[in-house]
Amino acid sequence: MSKLDPKPTTCDPLKTWDDLNNLLQAGFKACKKGSQPSAIFDLDWYDIDEAELKSELELAGYKIESIDGSYYTIV
Repeated sequence: MSKLDPKPTTCDPLKTWDDLNNLLQAGFKACKKGSQPSAIFDLDWYDIDEAELKSELELAGYKIESIDGSYYTIV
């Protein structure tokens, strides 16, 4: 019996708003005591418009700490 699953033959579709919300919620709920919670993600993995993303993050109370290429750090 193999320890690995068979190699996939197709790619998964891009992630959605629900996936991003789950990532942010998990990252901010699991922060260490005394540290500032944050999350890092690669926008290229998501089917989300960059301008809409920035607007939605602000509306939800998040702040973009930095953008490095397609990688976002959210606080």
